[in-house]
Amino acid sequence: MLKRTGCALWRALLLTLLLSFEPAVAQEIEFGNGVICDRGEQAERYAALFKGNVNEALMQLNAEAKSDTACGVISAAYLRGNNVSKVANEEGTFIVARILIVGIVTPHGIQSIPPFIQFTLFKVEERAA
Repeated sequence: MLKRTGCALWRALLLTLLLSFEPAVAQEIEFGNGVICDRGEQAERYAALFKGNVNEALMQLNAEAKSDTACGVISAAYLRGNNVSKVANEEGTFIVARILIVGIVTPHGIQSIPPFIQFTLFKVEERAA
């Protein structure tokens, strides 16, 4: 009797567990050229520093971070992850999002690399009222 009760309990727990997961959504690999940063806060700071010159903003940000590679520009293949924050500057409003970089765009095509996480900015399309 105890064995059956235990089995029924396990079945109920398994069913609850299975029903609690949402179906997996396939993501497509995207391609882009833009600024990537090691941390979301650095991407936010880049947006604040950007005054029309990418290189100047990157140099200032990397100097503040005491790292030559905190942020940079890349042409990459990536999977977009979750949104981290929203920032605005003179250029518009941007979403800071986590991305998983899976390849580098080269003149000879996409070169796959070991995946790594970075943060980037995506411009929010603003509609006139």
